Amino acid sequence: MFIECGEQAVEVFIRDRGDGFDPQDIDPDRQGVRESILGRMERAGGEAKIRSGEQGTEIQLKMPRTTAGKANHHD
Repeated sequence: MFIECGEQAVEVFIRDRGDGFDPQDIDPDRQGVRESILGRMERAGGEAKIRSGEQGTEIQLKMPRTTAGKANHHD
């Protein structure tokens, strides 16, 4: 796992060296990857990408940093 925090976003990379899989081949009734990873990140305002193949799988989670706390602060 690798985490990178930049000025615009926080990114998390999770990698394994397993057999890999094609995310497009996941049956529609299998919601684990689709809703627990991709959907949850989208609903929170971020994004998730899955890259998988013979060398293993990498999941990239990206969440923009916000200034919501600053916007509510009045001087």
